[in-house]
Amino acid sequence: EIYTLSLHDALPISASATLTAITLAVMERVVLNRVAKLTADVSKIGDSADLSTRIHVPGDDELTRLGASINRMLADLEEAQRERAEQSARFRLMLERMPAILWTTDANLDFISIVGAALDGLKLQPNALAGVSLYDYMESHDSTFPPIAAHLSALRGESSTYSVLWKDRSFECHTEPLRDANKTVVGVIGIALDKTDRMEVEEALRK
Repeated sequence: EIYTLSLHDALPISASATLTAITLAVMERVVLNRVAKLTADVSKIGDSADLSTRIHVPGDDELTRLGASINRMLADLEEAQRERAEQSARFRLMLERMPAILWTTDANLDFISIVGAALDGLKLQPNALAGVSLYDYMESHDSTFPPIAAHLSALRGESSTYSVLWKDRSFECHTEPLRDANKTVVGVIGIALDKTDRMEVEEALRK
């Protein structure tokens, strides 16, 4: 009768156990090295914020499929980033051409930013009022004055629309609460449309 012996059958028990342990250790080291490389590649992408970078995981196993999933996620994020950049560019172009002002304030009603083509009519540069109090700029602490009343309402979570004549310019304004990621009101965002030129044209046509 012929017996077929495996490698483990041919080796003493202690030698077989040692061989198994070595094999497992080598396999574990290979897997851990691949995991470590994958982790390092993902960390590099996070540090560089370059969403166009892709990772390469050779083989045909769970780690390879994980790498492919990460690449698909990076592609989706890259596309979303590109779309946001395009939207931002279109919005900036609109602000540059439209006779409007867009601004934000913090919860103390100090300006954070202020931009828009209509700043020219007020003889202001973009963000020239950053850090300036709304009260100081409007030269009033009257809570019933429409611009101040609207901002105070926004801090309470309410939106407002109002008209105001300021620096010989006529504006139609709208304010909204500025919220953080937790939906907490942290300031005010507003937009003002300078309707002075339009009103002057309409007045001329009536004469």
